[in-house]
Amino acid sequence: MISGRFGRHVKLNSPEDFNRVFKQSIRFAGKNLTVLAANNHKDYSRLGTAIPKKIVRRAIDRNRIKRVIRESFRVNQRSIAGYDVVVLANKGVETKNNMELRNDLESHWVAISKKA
Repeated sequence: MISGRFGRHVKLNSPEDFNRVFKQSIRFAGKNLTVLAANNHKDYSRLGTAIPKKIVRRAIDRNRIKRVIRESFRVNQRSIAGYDVVVLANKGVETKNNMELRNDLESHWVAISKKA
């Protein structure tokens, strides 16, 4: 079921899924982004994002950050298979360029794959 696409089946959609990740997760904190990961007992990983207006005011910045997160997840989803992941934004993340965000996410994906 794992493919190179970011399809509907790899998105966390329901509030129950988000709540489960928030309650049963392993936390990986970074300067720009915090990643929560919880085992989902499936052979693929799923992604959710939480980029609140309070942290990132402009919609264009929130959407850019989410695009970078989705693309990085899509490329690395095989290495973190079996986890539900929620990515949270930290203050100041909107000032970072795409490369800095990708590098931050790469370190989180490596940490999650080592825990697996």
